[in-house]
Amino acid sequence: MIRAYTENGQLLQARILFGKMPIKNVVSWTIMLEAYGRTGGLEEAEDLFDSMPGRDIVAWNVMMEVFAQNGRLLHARSLFESMGNKDVASWTTMITAYWQMDEAKKVFELMPEKDVVSWNVMISGYAHTKRFREAETLFEEMPRRDLVSWSLMISAYAQNGDTARAKVLFDGMPQQRNTIVAAYASEGDLGLARMVFDAMPEKNVVSWTTIVRAYAQNGHLREARVLFEKMPERDVVTWNSMVTAYAQNGLVDQAVDVLNQMPCRDVVSWNVTIAAYSHNGHNQQAIALFRKMDLEGLQPNEITFVTIFDACATSAMISAYAQSGHGLLALDLFKEMGLDAVEPDGITFIAVLSSCCHCGELKDGWTYVVSLRNDYGVDPMAEHYICIADHLGRAGRLAEAQDLIHNLPFHPSPVAWTHSWE
Repeated sequence: MIRAYTENGQLLQARILFGKMPIKNVVSWTIMLEAYGRTGGLEEAEDLFDSMPGRDIVAWNVMMEVFAQNGRLLHARSLFESMGNKDVASWTTMITAYWQMDEAKKVFELMPEKDVVSWNVMISGYAHTKRFREAETLFEEMPRRDLVSWSLMISAYAQNGDTARAKVLFDGMPQQRNTIVAAYASEGDLGLARMVFDAMPEKNVVSWTTIVRAYAQNGHLREARVLFEKMPERDVVTWNSMVTAYAQNGLVDQAVDVLNQMPCRDVVSWNVTIAAYSHNGHNQQAIALFRKMDLEGLQPNEITFVTIFDACATSAMISAYAQSGHGLLALDLFKEMGLDAVEPDGITFIAVLSSCCHCGELKDGWTYVVSLRNDYGVDPMAEHYICIADHLGRAGRLAEAQDLIHNLPFHPSPVAWTHSWE
């Protein structure tokens, strides 16, 4: 659950859950460390690392990488030198940390053992600093190459304007070109991604899905849709790519439209669309879609629950504040909902009106009740009026409370009368 929260950007919830864990192992500590590093929380990561009761080499490497990513090269170097045992990842992290390739080369040459990642990092560094001859030499010296190695070198030739050599290398590369298309797309190089795709003698559904996703991930939704429509066949992964593309760009209606057209949906299809509703403030639609998913008999996973929790969290926090006597905090949070374009529901308004009651804000309470339907699209509930009656009763205005209950658009329950006399 902690990893699910961190991977979905829910760092606060992850930290709360981490704090509640009765027993924490090095994995849970490291997950939190990585999360703070990704979000620029250098101080929090450093405090967490210092607090760890036991560290393995992965935790050391992660902390070193956090320092490097935040420009703290001296701290990264100091941590590297203080490590008792270093693995290949430790050395590779230090190579990545250096902006100057001459310093990176010194570390690389000192490595007692090198893996393909270490070689690729050096080739990438030379390519990015336009030292193409050194990149080429290193590529030729590699004892073993993976698809990233080939991709980096083809890209280096292309960047240098040497398209002929790029083509020769491309023709001689292993026949796993879908991965190369994805690699170029992840770096935003759609030109090379499309070149590899067009050069494929045979294209299967994976090839098409990869290029559709390439355009979608880089914000070119129209081109992605055109390619999607041209596909001779589609699988659920292809459909999910289009749903994700629209969802991540805030185009919720288009995402739902694609979801409704899908001949077969999996949990990813539903999760992406629920998240799209939730992240764009449409919490009620997110919850409704979650219920529809359940009715169709599809089992939700941990990502589903994290997403639906996010949709419900704000209303739940308002209720929690109201019930614990922190009415002003509840009202402040409700106002933040409006600023964030999050839609409240009838349950949220029960908590808000209860907060008004406990804070003595009768005028604001009445304003909310009057504006429920017109301003918020929420149908008034008996509980909303009971909150106001409760407020009037607490203020000693019993006649007004009784008058309100007599004129309710609902049949008054014994609870309503009880509130008016408290």
